Amino acid sequence: MSKIEKTETVTQDEFLESKLLEMMEAKLQQIESNEITLGITLLETEQVQGKMKTDKDGTPQTDPQTGMISFWNDSYYAHCSFNGGEVKVKISEEQYKTLVPSKKYLAKGRLTMVTPDKGFPYLKADLKDFHRIF
Repeated sequence: MSKIEKTETVTQDEFLESKLLEMMEAKLQQIESNEITLGITLLETEQVQGKMKTDKDGTPQTDPQTGMISFWNDSYYAHCSFNGGEVKVKISEEQYKTLVPSKKYLAKGRLTMVTPDKGFPYLKADLKDFHRIF
C-alpha cells in the first residue's frame, strides 16, 4: 500500500513541477514579447474631433463624390491610473462607448521605451484589451 501512496506523491510532484514550468515559460514569453498585464483604474475617456484634411499649401481637401470638406476620423483616449503613475492611451470607438470611468480593469498590452532626439526618454503604453474586475 505504501508503494501506491509513493506513486501518487510522485504524480503530484510531477504535476506541480509541470505547472511551475508552464508558468515560468509563460512569464519568459511575456518578457520576450514585452507584453504586460496592468491593473488600472479608468479615470476618464476622451473623444478628440478629427481635424480638417489639407494639402501641402493648407487648402482644405474636399471629397470628390460629395464636394464636402474632408475630415480625419475622430480619436479616442483613456486616461488610466495605476500604482505608480498615470498614462493616456489610444482606444477604439467601441472601447470608448463601453469603458466606464472610475472602474477597475486589467489592461493587457505593451510598454515601449521612447528615446526622442531632444528631451528625456519615457515609457509609452499601448494597452489594447480591458477586462473589468470591479
